[in-house]
Amino acid sequence: MRKNKWLLVKILAILVGLAILLCLTTPSTSAQGASQCVHAPNCVELPGQQTGTYTAANTVIQFTIKAGQNRFDFDPSQGLTFDDGCYRGSFSTSEGGQPNNTVAWERYGEPGPGCQEISHLEVWYYQAPTAVTLKTFTTTDSYSPPYWLLGVAIVLLIIGIALRRRWIKKGWLK
Repeated sequence: MRKNKWLLVKILAILVGLAILLCLTTPSTSAQGASQCVHAPNCVELPGQQTGTYTAANTVIQFTIKAGQNRFDFDPSQGLTFDDGCYRGSFSTSEGGQPNNTVAWERYGEPGPGCQEISHLEVWYYQAPTAVTLKTFTTTDSYSPPYWLLGVAIVLLIIGIALRRRWIKKGWLK
C-alpha cells in the first residue's frame, strides 16, 4: 500500500512540475540564422541589391552584407571605405544629414563560394537613448502575482483535497 501512495505522490509531483514548466516557457520565434535586424528599432533591412546607396536618419554604426551563409560586417569607425576583394563601399555624410549617415556598396568580385550574390543588407544606425520613466510605488499600491500562478495554486488545492479524502478513506491518513 505504501508503494502505491508514493507512486501516486511522485506522479502528482511530475504533473505539477510539467504544468509549471509549460506555464513558464514561451515558444521561440527566431529561427537559426534569422536576422536580429527585423526586431531592432535602429536597423533597416534592405533587399539584396548588388550595388546601391542608402541614407539613414542617423549616423550608421554598422553595415552588414549577407550572402549565402556568409556575413560581412563593416564599421565606419574602422575606416570610411571598405574593400574585402568581393564587396566594396564607403560611408559618407549626406547634405544636411548626420555624420556618416549614408552607405554605398558594390559587389564586384569574381562569383564563387567567398563572393556570392548579396541576399540582403542591414544598416544599423545610432539611436539616441530614450528617457525612462520610473513608477514610484506608494503605500496604497499593491502587487498582484501572475494569473498562471494563481491557477496552479487552485489546481494543487483541488488535487490535495481530493487526495486527502481518498487517503482518509483508505486509512493512510488519520
